[in-house]
Amino acid sequence: MLKDLSIKKQLQVGFFIILIGSIFLTFFTLVLGVIYLIKNDEKVKPANYYEQRLPTIEDYISQNGKKLLDLNEKENMEKQIPKEGIKYLVLNSEGTSLYGTLSKNSISPSNPLVQNLNKRVHSKDDKNNLTYYVPISDENKKLKGAVALNYDIKISYSSTWPVLIVIGLVSSPFIYITLLTLLVSSIIGKRVSIPIKNLIEASNRIKNKDLNFQIHYAAKNEIGDLTNSFEQMRSELETSLTQQWKLEQDKRDYLKAIAHDLKTPLTIIKGHAEGLIEGIWKNETLLFKYLNAITSNVDRTSKLLNEINQITEIDSLSYTLFLQNIDIEPFLEEQITNFSHLSDKKQVNLDVTITNEHDIKTFTLDKGRIGQVIDNILMNSLRFTPPNGIIKISIMIDHETLSFQVHDSGPGIKNPNRIFDKFYQEKHAHFNKVGHSGLGLYIANTIIKKHNGSISAGKSEYGGAHICFIIPSGGIEN
Repeated sequence: MLKDLSIKKQLQVGFFIILIGSIFLTFFTLVLGVIYLIKNDEKVKPANYYEQRLPTIEDYISQNGKKLLDLNEKENMEKQIPKEGIKYLVLNSEGTSLYGTLSKNSISPSNPLVQNLNKRVHSKDDKNNLTYYVPISDENKKLKGAVALNYDIKISYSSTWPVLIVIGLVSSPFIYITLLTLLVSSIIGKRVSIPIKNLIEASNRIKNKDLNFQIHYAAKNEIGDLTNSFEQMRSELETSLTQQWKLEQDKRDYLKAIAHDLKTPLTIIKGHAEGLIEGIWKNETLLFKYLNAITSNVDRTSKLLNEINQITEIDSLSYTLFLQNIDIEPFLEEQITNFSHLSDKKQVNLDVTITNEHDIKTFTLDKGRIGQVIDNILMNSLRFTPPNGIIKISIMIDHETLSFQVHDSGPGIKNPNRIFDKFYQEKHAHFNKVGHSGLGLYIANTIIKKHNGSISAGKSEYGGAHICFIIPSGGIEN
């Protein structure tokens, strides 16, 4: 298709169409014009057309003789001479004008009438213009005057149509070139102007912060490439700005959540402090109760601030892992042992399986960060598992990867797609525990991704939550 050609080739094709089209139309017009002129050749008068009429007029003058010198003969004279093509002037023997349609009299003393009789005299201004002097004689052949007949030796026409046709034939190439140029330029111009107009409109929409549109131009040429590049730019800009807007919203949610989570312990601390000031410290039982409450909420606030510091650290571009080869089984057993004291205290059954078929001794990872991930996952599972419930831990150690899975019999996860979002907290009727910031699994997810691993959430075999992460040995995010 012409639309898919480059602009240069479209112009070349357009020029070819103009050239061939004008030649064809000119030839066609020429053929029609010639046919018309041939069929209407009686309307075209040859160059000597009027000269051929002179013998008839001469006979009339010879027959009427000196009677033509009378002004009363003017009407009869003009019946013999064509009104168009021939002008006449009746002269007496001295060369004086008597009447006629020819305004100029060339007879003078230096150019007497006698010298011009029966001669065709060319005009000084136009060589194709002739004046023929026919003598007027009486019965005795004595010269009494003359009739000057003025006419042109050139092709003439009985109507203006042949003239217009000839003019049209001569000018037809220029007319067709002009018309075809306007037509072709209009077509090519529209193909160029429409996408450019769309690009200008799209630029204005982007200027007005409107990215909710798409721009297409189905052509494999420069304009199509420009449009596709613009659409890619718009799409990437939309993605970038959407991410930026999401980050700004997350930041607002982040600050809102921090304010909310800090408000509760600070309110408790303030209330208990005011109680002590008012004299409750005198009651030893209440004194220790208030001091324990203040200490607990200070620890809670400290933990939240510590998690916030961790998020700030791991979200920064300068954050790096401290990878090292560690004895993998002792590390994992230590994590499980620390956790088992808490699960026993809550009377939650703990089922632990560590599979190491290849007897892998060492594994490369960031010991502190992975320990934090395991702690966050297990504590989150313990928080929602009821007494006499079960938490199953399955660990598989391989040459290349470490797999860690936790199943519990808690209420499960309502929205697995959001469980790793910052500050996301699921609401369960019997498990609305204070001190839960919604940052633990977000931190775990971030650290696992920094290890170039993956983490997922779903439904466990006990009907509760299932959390699984897999990391490669020595893996680090590019």
